[in-house]
Amino acid sequence: MRPTTSLLLSITALLTTGCAATYGPAHRERPEPSYTPVGANPEAAWDAAVDFLVDNGIEFDFISQDMRLAKISAVLVEGPIPNNDRTVRRNPAASEYADCGTRNGEPRAGWGRLVADIAVRVRSDDGRALVKVVVPRVYQVEGAGLEARCVSTGAFERMALDGIRERLTPIIGS
Repeated sequence: MRPTTSLLLSITALLTTGCAATYGPAHRERPEPSYTPVGANPEAAWDAAVDFLVDNGIEFDFISQDMRLAKISAVLVEGPIPNNDRTVRRNPAASEYADCGTRNGEPRAGWGRLVADIAVRVRSDDGRALVKVVVPRVYQVEGAGLEARCVSTGAFERMALDGIRERLTPIIGS
């Protein structure tokens, strides 16, 4: 039997025996975006935001002329992790950042590359910086071009704000 025929028969057998995957939707709502005071002036906050993104290997798609808004598309988590026995398992880190629903009752996040659209906005409130980090769209790219729509858990947004604040903390003795 030719390999192609064997593969088709295997797939057909899986589908006809009820082993087809069942999918469920994401269970959470997207976090409500809000501005957070970071204890610095807007220029310092913007520099800290850029440093956080650059330090984490995130490239900018767009930066506004006034240097207060950045739109970014970034890979948050790579796809499945190879096992020693040449199989793969789901990357559990993906569930920290996104809810992609379920496949056969198990979390779907981690079976593909997790990609997010990110927006960072810095604005002034009487000379004090307010920062907003928003992840309006998260999706997972799986094999054969499948794409799962996901919902942010808010973890990246919190991590970004914490990273920006850390970069604003003065270094003692420098």
